[in-house]
Amino acid sequence: MAIFTDIVGSTVQNTARGDRAWLELLARYDEHAGVHVSEVAEVGDDTLGLGVTIAARALGEASGGEVVTTRAVADTVAGSACVNRLRF
Repeated sequence: MAIFTDIVGSTVQNTARGDRAWLELLARYDEHAGVHVSEVAEVGDDTLGLGVTIAARALGEASGGEVVTTRAVADTVAGSACVNRLRF
């Protein structure tokens, strides 16, 4: 499973605040995530493959505070009591 999280507007905020202030802000950020289930390749410290790309695309669709999953996640967790709401 590949999960990406990001901070809404992070690049703009980091540039405007500078690295020191940015690091202080990281403890309280507006998180969003993209989730996809697939095989990936680990090469050194990197995780690569189409599944990583798909998870990153799901992240791109998520707004602040939102978790966007792919159909593969929905199919994997179908029938699970822990699933409240998924957006595709």
